[in-house]
Amino acid sequence: MPVSKLRIEATCVASNLWYPNLQRTMMNVGHKLLHWFLFILVNVECLTAQHVPNDPLITNQWHHEILGSYEAWQFSRSSKTIRVAILDEPFQMDHPDLAANTAPGWDATSGEKILSHTGEAHATLSAGLIAAAVNNSLGIAGMGNCQILPVKFGVTLEDMYRAIIWCADNGVRVVNISYDGAYSAALNEAGRYLKQKTEGVLVMSGLNTNRLIHYPNHPFIQAISMTDRKDQPASAQGGHIDFACPGVEVFSTTTNSAYAVESGTSFSAPIASGIIAVLFSINPALTADGVLQLLRNSAVDLGAPGRDDVFGWGRLDFAKAAKLAFSTRPDSRILRIERTQKETIISLLPRSDVKYRLWKSRSVWPSAWEPLLTARSQISDGLLQFLDPEVGDRAFYRMEFEVLN
Repeated sequence: MPVSKLRIEATCVASNLWYPNLQRTMMNVGHKLLHWFLFILVNVECLTAQHVPNDPLITNQWHHEILGSYEAWQFSRSSKTIRVAILDEPFQMDHPDLAANTAPGWDATSGEKILSHTGEAHATLSAGLIAAAVNNSLGIAGMGNCQILPVKFGVTLEDMYRAIIWCADNGVRVVNISYDGAYSAALNEAGRYLKQKTEGVLVMSGLNTNRLIHYPNHPFIQAISMTDRKDQPASAQGGHIDFACPGVEVFSTTTNSAYAVESGTSFSAPIASGIIAVLFSINPALTADGVLQLLRNSAVDLGAPGRDDVFGWGRLDFAKAAKLAFSTRPDSRILRIERTQKETIISLLPRSDVKYRLWKSRSVWPSAWEPLLTARSQISDGLLQFLDPEVGDRAFYRMEFEVLN
């Protein structure tokens, strides 16, 4: 298995100055110590109850509200370290709402890189639902700011298989295929390889027909059915369905740098892919099985109790899944900051499998943090303590955690 690195940052601010505005927003996650004001920021824990991006057309994307995207984005808007491959014809790679999150792809039919492409509508719609840039003051918002890449395949299952293998060998953690094929044992084996190679997840369309189809449920393929604005089913039923997602009249990017409304499990699948990518960004140490279990535990059960052939384990709940993913991260709290006459002591709970780095600044949101190289560390009363020899009027500390699994 590959080594996974998880970086978690906790920022703790201590000052003998009073910050009344900060106190109102931060006191729920901190403590007042003597005349010092102390508050803790663990990545996004201090954010407001919802994060509403500044993308002007996001109001056309009804699926974000029903999925709880605004709550989920408190925890992460994803990271470009999480790669999502869109197996299709190439999408418009220079679309203004996609370009920032787009990486070169691969053509499985010719064996050549895809560096640019004017795009095809089906793929470009999928790309926008996954990773149209969030909070870029332009257009719409995807599920997160992960890295997307086009992977073109031909017309056969063998082409699909070869494309998935390439993805696994090139660091992709989520593969989206908005085509039929969830019945295929060969693609299931490719999904197994993806899981073994990158702890990745293969997501496929559940099909658009409004009837029962008799596909097997393959463990390494996640087939996604489609729901509408009222959480009603609108696509195929069958034993292959694992989850449901919005897919009726969803608004996304299309070719010619434009936007459009479309329906289909071709578009419920990329929404699920984008959610999975964000969960991996919240805790990169999560395994494929771990992410899928989070999705099962948090999904809205709209059908018969447990898994059913209409909704699978339920319609995905992005907000609840993100919260659960955040809870799986190692404890990264700076417990307290104290000042003595000789030094400032930063205390936290130690972990044997974590490497720590301490940073410091003179303002709460500096343009750059400075590594604190002069601090020594010690264990005292079961706590890991960093001792900063400088005692000033105020100090702002950031702790970076690197967890190796």
